[in-house]
Amino acid sequence: MAAAAVDVGFLAASYALPESTFETLLESPTVELVQSLLHQIETKAREHDEVKAAKLRAEVELENAVRSADARTRVLKTSVDKGLKDNEELRRKLNEEGT
Repeated sequence: MAAAAVDVGFLAASYALPESTFETLLESPTVELVQSLLHQIETKAREHDEVKAAKLRAEVELENAVRSADARTRVLKTSVDKGLKDNEELRRKLNEEGT
């Protein structure tokens, strides 16, 4: 039968409804049971959309953080390179004055 092809336990856990509700829905559906199931599906769909939106926001924030970090890294590298160049120049001048 169709009931054997449906994983009632999985559905019950996924939609936070008792297994008996799904079993009754498969055996003798009523308007109230169908409405209850559709309400739970709607709730889960809204939760899914909220999680999806939060994931997208997090991905955008991560991308912005990565870009900012890359820009700061480039600025710091330029600063370090300039410092090393100045240091080398000062050492050369010191050696010239010392000899």
